Amino acid sequence: MKNNWFTPFMGITALVLIVLSNIAIAKDIERIVPGSETLSEAKKASPAEHAAKHADPTYICPMHPQVQQGEEGSCPICGMNLVLKSFDPNMSSGKPIVSVSSSTAQSMGVRTGKVTKRTLSRAINTVGYVRYDESKLFHIHARTNGWIKDPVVKVLGDKVKKSQRLASYYSPDIYTAQEDYLTALRNTSDRQKQIDVLTRLQVMEVSESVIRTLETTATKTPNVPLTSPIDGVVTEIGVRDGMYVTPSKLLYAIADLSSVWVIVDVFPDQLSWVRKGAQSTMRVGALPSETWSGRVDYIYPELNEKTRTLQVRLKFKNDDGLLKPNMFASVKINNRPVAGAVTIPREALIPSSEGFRVVKVTEENHYQPVEVKVGIKAGNRVEITEGLDVGDEIVLSGQFLIDSESNLQASFQRMSQ
Repeated sequence: MKNNWFTPFMGITALVLIVLSNIAIAKDIERIVPGSETLSEAKKASPAEHAAKHADPTYICPMHPQVQQGEEGSCPICGMNLVLKSFDPNMSSGKPIVSVSSSTAQSMGVRTGKVTKRTLSRAINTVGYVRYDESKLFHIHARTNGWIKDPVVKVLGDKVKKSQRLASYYSPDIYTAQEDYLTALRNTSDRQKQIDVLTRLQVMEVSESVIRTLETTATKTPNVPLTSPIDGVVTEIGVRDGMYVTPSKLLYAIADLSSVWVIVDVFPDQLSWVRKGAQSTMRVGALPSETWSGRVDYIYPELNEKTRTLQVRLKFKNDDGLLKPNMFASVKINNRPVAGAVTIPREALIPSSEGFRVVKVTEENHYQPVEVKVGIKAGNRVEITEGLDVGDEIVLSGQFLIDSESNLQASFQRMSQ
């Protein structure tokens, strides 16, 4: 058996190392700096104030901002004493605050105003064209093949009355059906035959006057009249005297002008404003003293691929017939007013690629640009949904110069970091 004479020395060495390690840990514990503030005090401070309080000191040269170090000293370039770089809490919440003296602000034409609550009426001013009410547009076709005889209405735009004869046409099928009906009427025992032939005449839209003549006088009508189903104006004519027609041929198109449609375009940012049934008013250039009232009848489901606008259809009564299709119209669509909206004058807005900014007065002669979110716009007022509170003072004119100065200061601060 081998003699392990060095084993006791190994145990002593391990014990010494453990004691030395505990001594080092104890010294490190003694070096721990106690908290500079309690947890409750830390919760009261904002993140920016907490960061400013506990930020490591940085000393920079006033003339050469690239020279920075963590302790006091002098600039190796110009010899100036380094100064402590202050932490700007405003940089974490917005743009740098700009100080402008009263005399400079006056020469810049700076005007200020207050953020107020108002009731905004959402209205859309747009233009469009008068069109026929397609729900009251009728097409007249022959139900069987035949020849046009003696057309009465020959000119587009002619006014017609309901049941007025437009033209007549001869159809062999209708003439044969009249003969069959007379035969069935003579055979009084075959009631079903009478019903079948009468139904065939009605399906071919033979007028009631022709059928009554068959029943009362047993006289056939070779040239069956084509009559108007409504009061209106003729918008299309597809027949001439002696023309051979088929059921697919359009003979007449008649429009009822007691009401008209007006098709207008609205921009994409106005889509949420438009609702079916909204009241609207209209004027036309040909009759500047007249005003018509109507409603939104339909909102089309897709944007125009060329203009990127949404078409909206409005409906107006036209009992006096003054509105003519294709008239150019100026339309105002009124929507429900928004009560208690936080508003500012539109002139205070500064547009940017990220949205909108407003220059806010933080204290006397001190200004700071802030990001805002914009809601509806009505006239010269704009709704602010985020970024400002009622009573805040903002800059109405001269804000672009202040905003530019703030952006310049922000750029210099980023360069010096």
